[in-house]
Parts: sequence; structure tokens; C-alpha cells
Amino acid sequence: MEQRNSDAAIAAVYTAFAAVPKPAEISGCEHCLPAEEVNTLLSTPLREITEGQISSYAADVFLTVGESGDFRFFWPRIIELAVMGRFLWPDPEVVLGKLRLANWRAWDNGLQLPVQALIDLKFALVLEQGNVDEIDSWLCGIGRCHDDIQPYLGKLVDVASREVLLGFALGNVSVYEKGKLTNAFWEDASVTAQQVIAWLNSDETRALLTEEYGMRFEP
Repeated sequence: MEQRNSDAAIAAVYTAFAAVPKPAEISGCEHCLPAEEVNTLLSTPLREITEGQISSYAADVFLTVGESGDFRFFWPRIIELAVMGRFLWPDPEVVLGKLRLANWRAWDNGLQLPVQALIDLKFALVLEQGNVDEIDSWLCGIGRCHDDIQPYLGKLVDVASREVLLGFALGNVSVYEKGKLTNAFWEDASVTAQQVIAWLNSDETRALLTEEYGMRFEP
């Protein structure tokens, strides 16, 4: 993914959310988000907010701080920082999971579509780069904000190398031992987790593991 494509997709999200008003306050637990951090968030231009300044809010919004109005205002910066890999915390699974808590599928298409486009572009990039851990993280994040992850599994199969597919399957070997995925964040996305589990248990995936590693599966 060329940098200009990423920049354009991020800019489109900012443009889509430009009419969202800046909140006058951010309510919630003062221990989770102290007053000085709130003041910083409210006084700093959106695109100048650093990952350190917004990480606590991004991790705790809808849990102990914030609500839909302030989330929409800060969302472009949060997703930008996540896509650019700037956060130490929250992880992509947490960031994308906020979309479900925000009921983003009820948003106007003018807000939904640019966000979806940016997520799709990012997933294409992680597939291209082939880092198994990052693929697992973003796939799980997508699974936490979508009800159907099949299209993304299709992209994984179509784009990822054999080595990456094997790495992803081995990283989730717990499916064959315990019947669940390794990444604990899947626990909040049972429907899409089952889709991934079904794919890992497919004849094609099992055949790949048998061919490469001699793994045997009960009928």
C-alpha cells in the first residue's frame, strides 16, 4: 500500500467527521482519565494530539469514560494512530472493538464508508507485509466490529503466502487442542470467532498442516 493511499484514506475519515462538534467536557472516572488529561484533549488541535495523550481515553472510552459524542470527535485521530502503528496501548483489537460499542452500523454511510475503507486498506497492508502477529491482531479487531469476517478470511487465503497461512494456523493451534482461538480478544466476538475456527478446521487448512508438518486430525 503506497503512503499516498494511506494518507488519502486517513484524510477522508477526517473530512467525514469534520462536522462533529468538539465536546465541552468528557465525563467519567477521574482515576482513569485525570482532569489534566481531559484538558489536554480538549485544548489540543485534533491532529496534534499525541498517542500518549489519547491512549487512556482510547482504551477506556465506553467503559469508564466518555460517550458517543466525544468518541465521534476523537475517532479520526484514534484510528489514524492505530493504523500508523503509533499506539503501545490500546491494541488494534481494542480500538476496533470500540466501533461496536459505538453502534457504528447505525451511523450514516457518510461516516461508515470512509472508516470501512481505511480498515480495509490497513488489512491489505498487513497481508502484504506478512507479519503473522499483526495479521492476527487486525483480523481479530475486524472480527470485533463486524458480524461477518468471511471476506477477510478470503483475502487472507488469496493474498497471504503459504508461509503466512501456516504461521497463522500454527499461532492458533489451540483450536485443535482446546477448540478456541489463541487471541483472548476473540472472546468478545463469538460469532466471528466461530467463523475463523471453522476455517481453521476446514479440509483445506488441515491438509496444509498435514502436508507441511505431518499433523493428523481425527475424522
